[in-house]
Amino acid sequence: MFLLFFLLLFSAIFSVMKLKGQTLSVRYRFRAKDGNWVWLRTSCNSFQNPYTDEAEYIVCSNCLGQQ
Repeated sequence: MFLLFFLLLFSAIFSVMKLKGQTLSVRYRFRAKDGNWVWLRTSCNSFQNPYTDEAEYIVCSNCLGQQ
């Protein structure tokens, strides 16, 4: 389960680097301790260096999502 989440996050970060300043949102779910599923949303945005056009850093925010 953790490996699947890691691969999903890695592919999202790789994709956001290609978008050059646009926001990428990914929805996924985790199983809580009580057995219910919790929907989460991660939004990522990369900031480009204006001189080299390379990604300086990537900012991701996580929040509870709707089903």
